[in-house]
Amino acid sequence: MKNVFAGAGLLITGVGIGFGLAMIFHPVKSFLPRSLAGTATSPSKSVAITISAIIDGSERFIFTPDNVWDEHGRWQPPKDVLFNGEPWTDLTTPPPQWDKLSRNLDLSRAELVQRKGRDIIALERTADGFDLYFADTQMGAAQYEATISIPIKP
Repeated sequence: MKNVFAGAGLLITGVGIGFGLAMIFHPVKSFLPRSLAGTATSPSKSVAITISAIIDGSERFIFTPDNVWDEHGRWQPPKDVLFNGEPWTDLTTPPPQWDKLSRNLDLSRAELVQRKGRDIIALERTADGFDLYFADTQMGAAQYEATISIPIKP
């Protein structure tokens, strides 16, 4: 029984030392969600856009100041695509509101703030803007949604 208490004491001490070292080398701010830790942009100085679709395979939505389009990868093209809640039927041309939206946005600082789906949703910054990737590797299609925060240019 003494060995059990000694072992438990060593375990608790080790865990405490581990958390202590983590706090020293990683400030508390890094453990908080971005919404609580603070970011370079405040919510009032950014625009949120949401893309949702039924994805079966892979898609790459390419965002530039002048254009937004989908580059279809594998399996079936996306269905029921919505851009900020509005249907986006021709994925080779930008959504109707993109020309007005993009004028004052700093696309190079876009951040993926929310994702919903059973597989991969990722944002990669590019020289002209950013790419939004959807990858549904499981059998059959599924619903996906991504919300992106884009800072307004100063």
